[in-house]
Formats: sequence, structure tokens, C-alpha cells
Amino acid sequence: MDRITCVQNYVNRLLDTISDPGEHRTAAVHLYGVAGYACLLCLRRGLDPELGTVCGLLHDISTYATGDSRQHAGRSAGMARSCLKGSGMFTQEEISAVCNAVAHHSDKDAQHEPLDEVLKDADVIHHCLHNPSHQPSEKDAARWQRLLDELR
Repeated sequence: MDRITCVQNYVNRLLDTISDPGEHRTAAVHLYGVAGYACLLCLRRGLDPELGTVCGLLHDISTYATGDSRQHAGRSAGMARSCLKGSGMFTQEEISAVCNAVAHHSDKDAQHEPLDEVLKDADVIHHCLHNPSHQPSEKDAARWQRLLDELR
């Protein structure tokens, strides 16, 4: 089994515990959508698309596993660490890079490592493109504009 499939299996098992069909769909669309955008941004920016995909899949996992979004970035990073370490398929350096990106993804105003920025940007892209008739949040507006400029 390849590494992305391993992480997808972990995510899918957690998502399958969500009993409400609408919430299950929302969670799957968001996690897989952010994963796809992160992969694309990694390809564009010369980073590892596999790690970008993994970051996207795991970035909000604690919210969907527990129904509690408080401090979800740090809690999701902890769950990501358990998933990746438990798989035996990732190096310590890769685990640290993914977990740092997940831990920082809510801090959209600060600058972090390139993979962290990819995850933040992929999250914003998904929020903004999920329903383009809605304006980006105040917190996401500047990042969204920078992304539009980059992608033109």
C-alpha cells in the first residue's frame, strides 16, 4: 500500500464514525479538497506533493473526529503524528514537517515554513472556491488576493 492510501484509509475510518450524512460529506469534501489543492500548490512551488496531500488530509482531522473545533490545529497535529508514526512509512523529518504544517495552519497571519504556507493557502483556496459567491473572510482576504495574483 502506498503512503497516501494509508493516510486516506486512516481518514476514512475516522470519517465513517460521523453518523450525520451531511457532516460526513462536508468533512470528506473539505479534507480531500484541501489535500488536492495542497498537492497542486506543492507541484507549483517545487515541494513534495505527497507530503502536501498528507497535510491536507490530516489538517482538520480532530475537528471531524471529535466534533470540537477548539484548538483543532494542535490536536490535529497530535493525531497526525500518531497516524504517520503508526504507519511506519514516514521518516521522522517528514512527520515533523507534516505535523508542524498542521499545527500552524490556522495561524494565517504569520509566516512559517514553505509546507506550512502551502497548507494555509490550500485551506483558504478551498474555503473561497467551495462557494465562490461568498466573499472570503476578513482573516483570509489578503492571503486569497496573494493566491489569485500567484495563480494568474
